[in-house]
Formats: sequence, C-alpha cells, structure tokens
Amino acid sequence: FIYNPANGTVKPVFQLINNNAYLDGNIIATGTIAGNKITANSITADRLNVNALSAVTANLGTITAGVAKSTDNKFKIDLTNRYLAVYDDTGKLRVALGDLSQVPTQI
Repeated sequence: FIYNPANGTVKPVFQLINNNAYLDGNIIATGTIAGNKITANSITADRLNVNALSAVTANLGTITAGVAKSTDNKFKIDLTNRYLAVYDDTGKLRVALGDLSQVPTQI
C-alpha cells in the first residue's frame, strides 16, 4: 500500500490475479516500460496517439485516397482524376497514363 500524507488516503500498489502480481498502472513511472514487456498484438489502434507511423511492410487492404506522390513530387498517382504521371528533373512531364486531359504538363 501507498499512504498519501497530503489527504490521508491509502492506495494498493499490487493486485494478485491468478497467482500473478500486477502493479497498479497509475504507479508506473513514465518511460519505464520496455518494448520486450509489451505482449505482441496487445496494442490496438484506439490506444495510439501519434504524429507519424511507419512500417517496413504492411497489408493495407483497400485504400481510399486522393493522391499518392513521391517526396520530390516527380512521381504522382492521382486516384481522383485517374492518372499516373512521371516528371523529369526540370519538372517536365515525361510519362503519363490514364485520363491525360487531367495531367499537368509541368510541375
């Protein structure tokens, strides 16, 4: 138990469940849980709050998107306007597939 002298409350630190001792989650200090202590497949999307998430591989299933492009903007797949375009180093269009009426000739 932990005694809080400020308000006189007593709080249990451990729980015993099926002969396993569990530490109260509010007692764990920030940054003290290592990755090897997290059970595989135990963290769900509703528990994540991240600015960026990346993976080497992913099974994305069906993707609904507008535009996928390279970081230098020289390769672009525009799903909304139904085209794929590749531009050279000067920004001039070199390859285009799909609805060509939608493809900008220069970036």
